[in-house]
Amino acid sequence: MTDAPFVHLMGWPGVGKHAVGQQLAPLIGARYIDNHTLLNPAFATAEHLSDPYIRINRAVLSAVYAELANEDRPLVLTTCHTDTPWGRECWARVRALAEARGGPFHQVVLDCTLEENARRVALPERARGKLRDPGILRSARAAKTLIIDPALTVHRFDVTATTPDATARAICSQ
Repeated sequence: MTDAPFVHLMGWPGVGKHAVGQQLAPLIGARYIDNHTLLNPAFATAEHLSDPYIRINRAVLSAVYAELANEDRPLVLTTCHTDTPWGRECWARVRALAEARGGPFHQVVLDCTLEENARRVALPERARGKLRDPGILRSARAAKTLIIDPALTVHRFDVTATTPDATARAICSQ
């Protein structure tokens, strides 16, 4: 168990979780883990949401979260969990990690306008494996909802017109 804070950045693909996380982690002396660090082994070897993809993700998440549970250092983790069976399973793993760590747990939701989100998701500099299709993003945002835990105090930030650095500093001031 640790007293170190755990900041969970949640938001749609392309909203800016990675950019904000990279700015936030050094401000609080945290280890930074973005969701694609964890997801890319499954993306590289299996079709998205197939049985092998889920098996690989379960194994990776179990191993990484077991290590992070015992680390006495602040943690910044990014994810995008939607209210689906797989999303709920993944969210339960994040909550279990937070409980195992025992320190303060902050759910931070980043959002921006749909138009800005669609523009960002299509940027050519987005890393391999990340969603880059604005049509898929629009469909997901119309059909799904992000998991926002009612048991937590949730900090929400509209990042439509703010820089990652300004958002990270605003998170620190909460």
